[in-house]
Amino acid sequence: MPADQAASPSVSSAGEPPPKRDAYGALRIRDYRLFLIGHSVSVLGVQMQTVAVGWQLYEQTRSAWALGFVGLAQFSPMLCLALVAGQVADRYDRRKVLMGATLLAVAASFGLALSAARGNVALIYACLFLSGTARAFQGPARSALVPQLVPRSIFSNAVSWNVSAFELASLTGPALGGWLIALLHGAQWVYVLGGLGSVWCFAFLAAMTPK
Repeated sequence: MPADQAASPSVSSAGEPPPKRDAYGALRIRDYRLFLIGHSVSVLGVQMQTVAVGWQLYEQTRSAWALGFVGLAQFSPMLCLALVAGQVADRYDRRKVLMGATLLAVAASFGLALSAARGNVALIYACLFLSGTARAFQGPARSALVPQLVPRSIFSNAVSWNVSAFELASLTGPALGGWLIALLHGAQWVYVLGGLGSVWCFAFLAAMTPK
């Protein structure tokens, strides 16, 4: 066989082109579909809540400092728990870890709804800290769970769908959250919808086949 033909990745040993990749391969797997839908709804709710928190805090305090502490309250647990969360995802059932973290996210969302009803700023920061803790454990568990849901041959396809779903939810979530605030004249129902999104995510995870 000529050297140029042997080195060419686009031609098989029989001289035929390689089979086309299935762009929907990962979506044909039930458990991955459940995972992707739950993840997308969860991210959408988080993005909606991010807009609502900023709006609510500024409405109540008119303080730029209050907005600055939003990031500190959310990301300090994510930073402090990064190594612990990775260890937990490696040692324990990733689906159950993700389900437990999702329950924390549900509690944080409904706590934010309560803070909107009562106008309690301290409760907002406590719920943001709880939400950050949930996200600290969700990230590693979610990333480590995907290889258990799809064969290695279509793992890259699953990652592509993950990224696309995340980007779509990240783009539409803030716009939807702002629209709901304007429509409902407040942030309370945005938090409630975000909490329901996490409930849906938990339900989809629970419906998956245990590995």
